[in-house]
Amino acid sequence: VITESSEKLRSSLDIFDGMLSTQNYISKEAYSVADIGIMPVMEMLFKCGEEDMLPYHSWRILLGGGKKC
Repeated sequence: VITESSEKLRSSLDIFDGMLSTQNYISKEAYSVADIGIMPVMEMLFKCGEEDMLPYHSWRILLGGGKKC
């Protein structure tokens, strides 16, 4: 069963992956899943290859992605 929240999350991640393939910067967003859907909590920009990217990758892997630039 696919809920509205999971659909919003899937859509957000698709847009997220699009950003990864077209930009040299990565937008890091933490999401809170609630009945009202997906809420962006924070956003930070990093250049690819910096050590600060590690938290981003850890978060992405938790969602089943783990995509690296």
